[in-house]
Amino acid sequence: MLDKNNVTIQIGDIVKIEKSPIKSDNAIYVVAQDGTSKLYSGSDLTLYKVAKHKEGYSLSKSSYNICFYPLCNFSNKYKYSREEMDTATIEILIKADNTAYNIVKSNDKYEQEETENTYFNAIIKNNDETIEDISYASSEKEKMIAFFSNITLKQGEIIEIEKQDRTWGYHWNDIKYELVSTKPINGSLSQPEKELGGLSYDIAEDVDTRDNSTIWVVKVKEKVEDFSALRAEMKKVDAYYSKFKRGFIFKYDPTEVLDGEISYTENREKEPVKAVCNTETELPKEEVKKTIEFDISEDKSPFDNKKLIYIAKVKNELSKQEFTEVKQKLAKLNGFYSSLKDGFIFKYDPKEKLII
Repeated sequence: MLDKNNVTIQIGDIVKIEKSPIKSDNAIYVVAQDGTSKLYSGSDLTLYKVAKHKEGYSLSKSSYNICFYPLCNFSNKYKYSREEMDTATIEILIKADNTAYNIVKSNDKYEQEETENTYFNAIIKNNDETIEDISYASSEKEKMIAFFSNITLKQGEIIEIEKQDRTWGYHWNDIKYELVSTKPINGSLSQPEKELGGLSYDIAEDVDTRDNSTIWVVKVKEKVEDFSALRAEMKKVDAYYSKFKRGFIFKYDPTEVLDGEISYTENREKEPVKAVCNTETELPKEEVKKTIEFDISEDKSPFDNKKLIYIAKVKNELSKQEFTEVKQKLAKLNGFYSSLKDGFIFKYDPKEKLII
């Protein structure tokens, strides 16, 4: 099958569906079947929904994560005609690479020779829990490699592979296999993930469609038991949740704030420290003409109460323009303004930078 640019779609390609009358279909997928596999006789595409993040794409955990193209409507909720469904377009974003990995044994068990009837099964697991059984998409070695070539596993996930011969019904379940990258650096199975108070998350740069300004979307990967508590913690660093983006929206790059690399002394509290930002030396004279004074205090990180952040509160009465200029200057020092804290958040003690 060809995409809208007349490029042949194959297993492992990352594709994007647009213009579907069913809004949930408009998403990004990895191709699981393209009509060329031994166990698949259809000519349509089988697609698994993926989530895009900084390291690449991972399989989505959404309830309805499988799609077929040309699009099909299996729900009584929608009454779209075949013509309306066919208005949807599909486009390849990234091509698959069936040379990305080799499949090798991970133990010393006896291995039967491969024949035309040899099949591979693959299951993604996390702590022995099956996350996704993709055996349907991985019955042949080269197609399994292609399927995983653009997929990044989440933290703690592994791929469990076994080989069998369906003709004789032999199952060698005690023989395990693994994917080994053919490249010096494996961009797919070993990327570290960010952690947010024990939760892993993705940060993606995006655009605010209202004013075309740059925003950053933070998506937590695990299921959160107390989402209200998480929302409250995010609010402390000027982030709000967007149902449309399905993540927390930041007006600044939150990497520094969320990394949480600050040292911490148990139960230590200090009185606010007065600091002065000498604008004649620290800020260009044409920007701010007055001396800015701050109160600096320590606080606990909203994402890890064993780590510290520093809050610098402006003591002066500033005009809107003056405050904007100070905000821009402190952003260069990795200080981010929090309306909830009514001050600038630093991951380090900023006293030396602000001239005590």
